[in-house]
Amino acid sequence: MLIPASIVVGSVIIAGALYMALRPPSSAAPAPAIVEAPTSVAPPPVVAPVVAAPRVATVVDPQARATAAVRDALASQRAQLRDACWTAPAAGEPLEIPLVMSVGFDSEGRSVSVGISEDRAAARPEVANCLRAHLFAFSIPAPGVPVHVEAPFVAP
Repeated sequence: MLIPASIVVGSVIIAGALYMALRPPSSAAPAPAIVEAPTSVAPPPVVAPVVAAPRVATVVDPQARATAAVRDALASQRAQLRDACWTAPAAGEPLEIPLVMSVGFDSEGRSVSVGISEDRAAARPEVANCLRAHLFAFSIPAPGVPVHVEAPFVAP
């Protein structure tokens, strides 16, 4: 009940502000009286009206912000994940494993889904499974909309 009322109130405030900002100047002001000035007095200087510069809204892309947060979190946890999950590869196993971390966030910035996918051509299932077991919950500043991030990284 409170949310619809706040939407209506907010809409009224925005509509009023737009009306006040976009309406033409009032012409109801009385015309100034014409007074003859003596010829020896200089006319008053002409002053140009001050026009405010247009405001430019800064738009922050929630997807880009969430992607940066996931990459930062991976970078900060990299050493701990490597120590917990990485073992020296056996003969014929890849030295590096390309992985993709997939994280879904709700509009409040809480992670609602976290997963890791691996490239089958260069897979070491025990490492990927260990990383999945050590996944941690992410939290980012509220983006206002649900976002999904896929952040590639290479193990170790």
